[in-house]
Amino acid sequence: ICDIDSGDFSYTIDRDMYADDTCLCMGNIKIVSSGDYSIKRASTFLSESSFLFEVSGTLVLGDGKNKIILDGQTNVAELYKSNADSVIRIDNGGFLVMNGVVAKNNLVSGTSSHGAVISSEENTSGGSSVELTGCTFENNVNMSTHGGAICLAKGVPLTVKGCVFDGNSCEYKGNEGQGGAIYCT
Repeated sequence: ICDIDSGDFSYTIDRDMYADDTCLCMGNIKIVSSGDYSIKRASTFLSESSFLFEVSGTLVLGDGKNKIILDGQTNVAELYKSNADSVIRIDNGGFLVMNGVVAKNNLVSGTSSHGAVISSEENTSGGSSVELTGCTFENNVNMSTHGGAICLAKGVPLTVKGCVFDGNSCEYKGNEGQGGAIYCT
């Protein structure tokens, strides 16, 4: 699914998927699932940054019917050694919609990483936003800054409807960070 760079694209996953590089979402991308399936980083993940999705256009994950599971099941010991980044990075002007997505066991450990599941750049163009409906964020950990599950920069609106946040945490320079689940600057 990593060749979904631009244009309008709709994809239905019908099995667990393993990405080996960052999926650049510059157009209008919609990914739904025909069952409860995971999207994970492959053990051979190639990207310098380890974002699974980098969004400068529109990314819609899930339709609320079947679960898309963003499972950071990767070897935690290896992630501590690396500079793991958020699963989804919202670039300036990017728009993210998640419906019925489960994000669990994700970890960020880089010195400037924010939000184990979702992070963003500052919204200087006015187009960025994040909408979450019926999602579950469970056991996501930020080992370097703020926002255990989500960290959004200045000016990025966040809408949360019917979501569950459980067991998310963060640490900042060896101390407890701010926003165990959500941190907005």
